[in-house]
Amino acid sequence: MGFKTAAGLAPQSRVDSTPTYSCQLIRLLNGELIMPREAYKHAMYFFVDTVNKIKPDQWDMPALGEWSVRDLVGHTVRAMLTLPQFAKRKAGERAPVADIPTPAAYYQQAFVGDGTNERIAERGRQTAETLGPDLPAAVAQVSMEVASLLDTLPDDFVFKTLAGNIMLVDYLPTRTLELVVHTLDLLAPTEIAGSPPHDAMLSALRLLADLAADTPYAGHLALLATGRDTWNGPFSVLN
Repeated sequence: MGFKTAAGLAPQSRVDSTPTYSCQLIRLLNGELIMPREAYKHAMYFFVDTVNKIKPDQWDMPALGEWSVRDLVGHTVRAMLTLPQFAKRKAGERAPVADIPTPAAYYQQAFVGDGTNERIAERGRQTAETLGPDLPAAVAQVSMEVASLLDTLPDDFVFKTLAGNIMLVDYLPTRTLELVVHTLDLLAPTEIAGSPPHDAMLSALRLLADLAADTPYAGHLALLATGRDTWNGPFSVLN
C-alpha cells in the first residue's frame, strides 16, 4: 500500500531525554516490531471495512454509553480527521515545538479539566451529522485523504492538538488505539465479525500498558491478564 518507513533516519532526540517511540518503529520485548504508520493505516482500514458492513437498520442502535452506532462512528472517524485538522499551519507560521513527550502523556493531558467527556461525546455526534447520511462513503473518502497526507509528513512533524503539541510518531499510536478500541465497540452491537490487524492490536496494547502502569489498576491488570485475579465492574486506564 506504499507505506513510507523513512528508513535510515536517526531517532528523534528530546531535550529532557524522555524515552520516545522511535521514528520508524517500536521494538517489543519479544523482538517484534511495530511501525507506527503501518499500524495506524491498518487500524484505519479495519475501521473503514467495519463501517462498510453496518446495515441500514443498525445506525440508530445503542452502541456505547449515550452514543448510537452513528454517533460512535462519528467519534471514531475523528481519529482520522484530526490529522489534517491539527496539521494546518498559517502562512509564515513557525513550526510548533512538541510539549507532549509520549503517547501516554497525551492521554494524561487530554482528559484534564471538567466536562471533557461531555465535550468528546458531543463532538462525536456533530461529526456524524457533518459527514452526512452516507457515512460509509464519507469515512472511506476521509481514509484516502489521511493516508495521502501521512505520506507527505516527516516523523518529527508536530501536530497542534487540543491537548498540546505532539510529534507525529507519538500522536499516531494514540489514534491507532482509538481506532482499534472503538472498532471493537462497533462489532458487538452490529454483530459484525472481525478482529484488529496484528500490528494495530500490538500498538494499542503497548499504549494501554504504558497508561495502566501509572494507575492504581496496574497490579490488578497484571493479575487479570495472567488468570490470577478477577475484577468487579469496569475500569479504565484512560482517566
